[in-house]
Amino acid sequence: MFNILRKLIRAIYRHVYGIYLDITYSLYGIEGINRVVLRTRRPKYVLTKFGAKIGEGTIVYSQIVIHAAKKDYSNLIVGKKCRLMRCCFLDLSERIELADTAIIGIGARVITHVNFGDSAVKEHYPVDYGAVTIEKGAILSVGSTVLHGVTIGEYSIIGADTLVIRNVPPNSVVIGKLARVVKKIKS
Repeated sequence: MFNILRKLIRAIYRHVYGIYLDITYSLYGIEGINRVVLRTRRPKYVLTKFGAKIGEGTIVYSQIVIHAAKKDYSNLIVGKKCRLMRCCFLDLSERIELADTAIIGIGARVITHVNFGDSAVKEHYPVDYGAVTIEKGAILSVGSTVLHGVTIGEYSIIGADTLVIRNVPPNSVVIGKLARVVKKIKS
């Protein structure tokens, strides 16, 4: 009897929560849903409801930050048994694809576009987009950043607080900050 009641309450809750999400989307669009994803205890449900493909056994922790999603989350494709940890940042301007058992660590950032808007440097750095692929078993450690157009090879490990600007071959360990002058801007 108690199990039947529990199932009924869960079904009612899911239905009401679904209505809440539909109303939020109709009033505020995907930006409203982004705010829900950030604070909900069920981000996997919300992401899949709005187009993300998330495999079986994947765990999506709360406080996921979604940026630049267009109309939905269809640019997010996550394989089986992956982990998206707390406070990770996902830029969905382009596709982000995680193969099975990949992990995005706490506070890691995946950036799929660069756009300086109306700033003075926009002439030197045009808008650029590129999908990011994180292959099977790869790990983005705490605070790491992967920029647009990069593929992280199978079973590679990106060290904590590392900036990745180029493809990483399979079975590699990548560490370090990239903070050096590479170009001078003409005034």
